[in-house]
Amino acid sequence: LAPMFEGDLPSGVRAGTPRVAMDDRTRRRLGLEHWPDGTIGFGVRRRRIDCLAANGRTSARVVARERRGLLEWDVAERDIEVASSRTGADYAAGGPFLSIGDGRDLIVYHGEFHHGDDHTSYWSFLGLALDDGTDHPVDLGPIISPGIAHMDPVLRGHSVDVTGGAFIIRNGFVYVYFVDVRRSYGVVGLGVARASLRDVVARAERGEAARFWKFCDGEFAGPGLGGEADDLLEPRHHPILWFDAAWWADIGAFVLVYSTKVNPKGPGPRRWALMFTTSSDGVAWEEPVDLLGESRRELICVSVRSEPTTRCVEGPGELWWLSSAAADFVRWSDAALLRCRLTAGDAPAAA
Repeated sequence: LAPMFEGDLPSGVRAGTPRVAMDDRTRRRLGLEHWPDGTIGFGVRRRRIDCLAANGRTSARVVARERRGLLEWDVAERDIEVASSRTGADYAAGGPFLSIGDGRDLIVYHGEFHHGDDHTSYWSFLGLALDDGTDHPVDLGPIISPGIAHMDPVLRGHSVDVTGGAFIIRNGFVYVYFVDVRRSYGVVGLGVARASLRDVVARAERGEAARFWKFCDGEFAGPGLGGEADDLLEPRHHPILWFDAAWWADIGAFVLVYSTKVNPKGPGPRRWALMFTTSSDGVAWEEPVDLLGESRRELICVSVRSEPTTRCVEGPGELWWLSSAAADFVRWSDAALLRCRLTAGDAPAAA
């Protein structure tokens, strides 16, 4: 299919040919019924790729070793629960993490409060958990929640999804990105909040979450919990759905990749696209450009592979996402994990 938006990718960025990282048969063989069900956190340990992501109501740490361009998969830990939850949430699982030394990881998790017994209707938030290397992360508490309260009666039968917890480390700050809903019920397509990296780590070591501040009215002044947020990337006739972000050293910029529905309410089969945009400061973003062209398959769980100690992409980047023809709540009948190489400048965009 043709690209959704015409335009050139910035700084000579090119995307390689998508390849299957994990097919549906492999996922089933490993007993991963709903993996990845959100943004993936990546690490490299002893020459293996460490992948942490939600797997239903818990998280799973899955590892891959690459041989001749193919990935050989194994499950390191299947049911990782956020222990001693401070929120009483109905759901708490996640993937993006920051390694802070001594085998410890700070995990940004996605939490949900369900409306009654309906798990498809929920109000969500982002929280922090500290894993000391035992795959038993301890909840530090919530850091980002929507402007609209979770008990607002207008939400019955609807969901508020802050998404998967994409975050970037830059200039001594932790920048966390999210979707928001204001008290006036207006949707914020992309919001950002930040906290000092030093404060985040120091408070985590004391067993608590740092205070984050949303970018509101042109400054980081809105409370992360329940505050209002500016819309950094207003959806131009297309929704911002699943996304991830990183600092990419090769182009010296923040990068954001997100999936969107090209015709969410129009006639014909739904079409999807992966959009790419950059920013010099993490707040003002360039016009998004279609990365790979339109697809009739659902494109979700978008994840940018980055270094676990810096959340930075050094050299060529790699984009991962889940693809399904069945889509929605039956996507696990055929879901496959794909990846493609991202290069900048003169580097070859190999498959």
